[in-house]
Amino acid sequence: MQENIFCKKCGKPGVKTDKFCKFCGEEINSDSINAIPNENSQNLNEDIVPDTEVKSFVDNNTRKYILASRMKRLFARLLDGAFGLISALIPGFLVTYLTNGNFDPGSFLLGGGVGIISFVIYQWYLLSTIGQTIGKKYLKIKIVNRNAEQAGFFVNVVLR
Repeated sequence: MQENIFCKKCGKPGVKTDKFCKFCGEEINSDSINAIPNENSQNLNEDIVPDTEVKSFVDNNTRKYILASRMKRLFARLLDGAFGLISALIPGFLVTYLTNGNFDPGSFLLGGGVGIISFVIYQWYLLSTIGQTIGKKYLKIKIVNRNAEQAGFFVNVVLR
């Protein structure tokens, strides 16, 4: 039989394995496990909300707080690296081909440098506007602050 725990915010019962309260979306931590609802808790004597309402509430309000796994972040970083490499190689070869048709390291470095700089500027733009790089967008990861709001240019680009 599963032990009941109570949410500190709303006082509703939950299961010990729950990470979030199904009613208010508050994170349930180790302090809440042995807590008993007190008279100040809201909604103590109300009926239990049907599962469909709980599921939609949890999906809408707690999904934004779930952290991405380390592997997902690593793969996003690897995808960004692969796209960065491609953005350097294509302009490098293109500039080399257009200058004289033979491989020239100077023109290759010029084209590659322009490609890398434009890629980095585009990544910074994406990070500051939507909080995602190309790899993060592909893997559906987003950088947000603790309030699940867009962190902005300073946090996403300057502080990283």
